[in-house]
Amino acid sequence: MLTDWQKVAAIYRDNRPLGEVECRIIDANRDEMTKIIKLKSVIINQLCANRCFTKQQKKYITSGQTMEETVDNLLDIVRRRSVYDFKRLAVELHRDGQRLMARLLQQGGGMHCR
Repeated sequence: MLTDWQKVAAIYRDNRPLGEVECRIIDANRDEMTKIIKLKSVIINQLCANRCFTKQQKKYITSGQTMEETVDNLLDIVRRRSVYDFKRLAVELHRDGQRLMARLLQQGGGMHCR
């Protein structure tokens, strides 16, 4: 018997809100990610082009005074978006050479594994 969440996942696939696992990955590793991820405008523009967030959300993300604040703003937005958007962030980080952070998002890690 499938749970309600499993039914939603089966129907909507990646076009559904983040599940418990993805939220835990972000929450458990947020401090590390804000210190290590280097958000370049090309990453933000590509995520916006892929409709991972709106132009207004892009403005919020880029309003950070420091790189850490900008990454924190991005994580705030991604945490409220879809599984697709979460996966796109990992893809764009990997494409930019930030493979450790991409792998962390894709496979979990840090405190998530404990």
